[in-house]
Amino acid sequence: MAAEEQRNEKNSEVENNKIRINVETAIEEEGEETKRATVKGKKANQPRIDKAKRRYKTRSSDDMEKALSAYEDGRLKFNETCRVFNFPKPTFRSRLEGLNMHKKIERKKYLTKAMKDELVNHILELESRFFGVTTRDLCH
Repeated sequence: MAAEEQRNEKNSEVENNKIRINVETAIEEEGEETKRATVKGKKANQPRIDKAKRRYKTRSSDDMEKALSAYEDGRLKFNETCRVFNFPKPTFRSRLEGLNMHKKIERKKYLTKAMKDELVNHILELESRFFGVTTRDLCH
């Protein structure tokens, strides 16, 4: 019985040392605020560490233009072009077909330039006659 208790104490002491070592190495590797400690396969109550956001590989437009011209001139085949210029096949295919082109993001225009000028002149005319026009009046 005493021998079994001694074995249990040694096992718990070894386990505590392993946990302490895991905590110490995590502190050394990750820094104080991102330390991780594992206790029997479970994470201890530590602050959550956010994973780094995925960063897409940025490619220069010059390389894409060179690749498109090489393919269209017939110097390289499709697979060769993708391999030589290191483009994913779906990306290169979409550029060939003219898809996913960068569009200028802006609101839909409801008034033409002439209509805007006429509205501005009308508001200025009302203002000169002392009819105060508020933004609420303009919206309704």
